[in-house]
Amino acid sequence: MTPSAVAELDARLARLESSYEALEEALALPSPTPATPTSDRQVPEPLYPDVEAWVAGWFSPTFARRLGTTRWCAQWWRHAEAIVRLEALWRSWETLRLDPNLGMATWLRDHLDPQRQVLMGDSGPFQACEGAEHNPPPDLPVVPSPADHWPAPEGDAE
Repeated sequence: MTPSAVAELDARLARLESSYEALEEALALPSPTPATPTSDRQVPEPLYPDVEAWVAGWFSPTFARRLGTTRWCAQWWRHAEAIVRLEALWRSWETLRLDPNLGMATWLRDHLDPQRQVLMGDSGPFQACEGAEHNPPPDLPVVPSPADHWPAPEGDAE
């Protein structure tokens, strides 16, 4: 870039900064600082206080299915995978319910349908459960790695 082009850009930047400062003064807006949020939007409180209230109050009655064609465990909270998946569904539902246009359609398509298929499928976390009868799946087997398998963290002296 030529020195004259750099000087031209510097002059344009100075004019823009001056215009911005004038607009701030005219609108009486405080200059944003890293410690000052640039938005005063309030984050709404969730409709349900936690995932358990959401599952009992909304999810379970809304998406009831005949057991036998769908896997479910009344003690879903005893399945770590189910907790993770239902928590993700609840949190995304709390956000997308606020979108009056496509929020629920997006939630159903992008969140509920794929999660429900895994959660309530034949190989999901409730695979051995029968409604109110809780039968936890066995843990996945894990064999410890050899001591020299993982690289030493950077900075460790050998």
